[in-house]
Amino acid sequence: MTAAATIANAPSPRRSSMRRDRKRALVWSYVFLVIFVIFFLTPPMYMIITSLKTSAEDLGGDQPWWVLNPTLQNYIEILTSSTYLTFSATPRWSRWQWSS
Repeated sequence: MTAAATIANAPSPRRSSMRRDRKRALVWSYVFLVIFVIFFLTPPMYMIITSLKTSAEDLGGDQPWWVLNPTLQNYIEILTSSTYLTFSATPRWSRWQWSS
């Protein structure tokens, strides 16, 4: 083997540097994506978990992220409440009119 053949087969340092930079950028992209998902999806997830708890379980405060006895009672209560149905049936624009 000649020196010219050895040099031709050697990987270019510039190419490996670009691959390393791309890999580093991909890792940082995933890090920021995970942070974004945690920051923006935690509140809705907590609201759904809390809505499936009983009032006593919610106020107990022992395990805020775990539902021991899931129930749909909160949804049943609000959908059968006449106050909620009256309020939701009122057009939105009429609630904020100026009183004269």
